[in-house]
Amino acid sequence: MELLIDPLFDLSGMLCEEESRHCIKVMRHRAGDTVSICDGRGTLYTGRIAEADSRGCLIADIEATVMPGRGYGVHIAVAPTKNIDRLEWFVEKATELGIDRITPIVCDHSERTRLRLDRLERIATAAAKQSLKYRLPLISEPVEADRLMRRERPLHTALQRQSQAPPARRRDARDRRGGAHRAGGRLLGPRD
Repeated sequence: MELLIDPLFDLSGMLCEEESRHCIKVMRHRAGDTVSICDGRGTLYTGRIAEADSRGCLIADIEATVMPGRGYGVHIAVAPTKNIDRLEWFVEKATELGIDRITPIVCDHSERTRLRLDRLERIATAAAKQSLKYRLPLISEPVEADRLMRRERPLHTALQRQSQAPPARRRDARDRRGGAHRAGGRLLGPRD
């Protein structure tokens, strides 16, 4: 299955110029071919190409299917390294795994504070096409680590409680939770 991703696609049937060009020039589809288009928010559209134009492809006989979600979200905050290739690789792999939100954080010793979010979004879109994911991760603007911890209050409170508990109690608390899907998080990184 080949997947096109157009965040603005709806039942009107007009593909954006970039995806139209990809559909006609790269994938070599013609009028009458059946294509699958995703809006990046979990809706899959299937239809037939009515007008094959690389500037704006028209899709007809559209059927929309809302793909079920997990019922919980996964948000990862990551500090970009000096080598931007590592962050780009991370965005690609996180998209393939189905991460819902990625927030770059600026720490005390961060060397990279500005990012090209448009490039990261293009990488996420390419990874979603390749891995047939119907949802794109939301890539937030870089934020300072302290601000993120204040904004994500439930996460911060859960981390404080877990870090202050004795080791035996922490293990028991995880065992009681089992496989239940709860809001919360884990903080990975240096201990101090």
